Amino acid sequence: MQVLTEKLRAPELTVENWLNSPPLTLAKLRGRVSLIDFWDYTCINCLHTLPYLQEWHRRYEQAGLTILGLHAPEFDFAHAPERVANAVKKIGITYPVAQDNAFKTWDAFANRAWPAKYLIDQNGYIRAFHHGEGTYAEMEKQIQSLLLDIHPQLNLPEPMPPIRSIDQPGTACYRPTPELYLGYGRGEFGNRQGNPPDQAIQYTAPKERLHHTVYLEGAWLNRKDCIETVSDAQNASLLVEYQAGQVNCVMGPVDENSMLVQVLLDGKPVPEKDWGTDMALIDGNTVIPVDCYRMFQLLAHPDFERHQLTLRVTQNGLRAYALTFVGCVV
Repeated sequence: MQVLTEKLRAPELTVENWLNSPPLTLAKLRGRVSLIDFWDYTCINCLHTLPYLQEWHRRYEQAGLTILGLHAPEFDFAHAPERVANAVKKIGITYPVAQDNAFKTWDAFANRAWPAKYLIDQNGYIRAFHHGEGTYAEMEKQIQSLLLDIHPQLNLPEPMPPIRSIDQPGTACYRPTPELYLGYGRGEFGNRQGNPPDQAIQYTAPKERLHHTVYLEGAWLNRKDCIETVSDAQNASLLVEYQAGQVNCVMGPVDENSMLVQVLLDGKPVPEKDWGTDMALIDGNTVIPVDCYRMFQLLAHPDFERHQLTLRVTQNGLRAYALTFVGCVV
């Protein structure tokens, strides 16, 4: 976290579609402390930080803190107000949220990361900021300091201990496979056919494959920010050899009707000890029921492990956007 000593005026908000609140401006919030959080509901790092934001809202809203969650969509589908509203409700966010679909406020803050937090004092100046996870106690202390500047008589609690188990002392963090994007805009495949823009390709994966690299089998259409199963898909597959403690995939169905994605670990059904929170067992197969656009937790290993992941789809219309890997384990 960086604490600013010089005066840097926070730019005004240019956003749309407010949730949990009528429209707000930083000008209207003068006299209060504001914490702006740029986030996206499919971003694993953003999701990790949200319990802290929600607890700060509970602790300090009456003391003079306003948290503003500015949703800046990483993928096209996350522009839809109803999807963001559903995510806010499911996650349990109760502080104000607005959509920054055009990235106007993001650009005004010269922001470059999800998540990113900017702490603004009662006079509208940015006093501290942090990109990414962590530094929760440090940020809470800064919040308290700015609140005490307004109301010196406040009796504030000790900064809260880590909420999530992997934020606690004793957690081991290793270098996982990096995030793997699947659209031609940011992604690359190990197949010799590559990912030519807006073309449907019948893929064949080589027998010898590199680690941390996506390979495809079957018919997939290459879109800018995703790949999509097409042409009466029969066992279209995505394969990757990875290292991580947890594996997630951002995906959704074109028609938003539920479909099943089979998950194999080293070529076999996933043992129950490795199931992610979205895993189900149907007819002896380990599958992810995909009924909307979001991030799905595929695997949660008891340790940092190395495996081959296979996602197998037998229906047209699955769009897959990115695979994310978590390296911290308790």
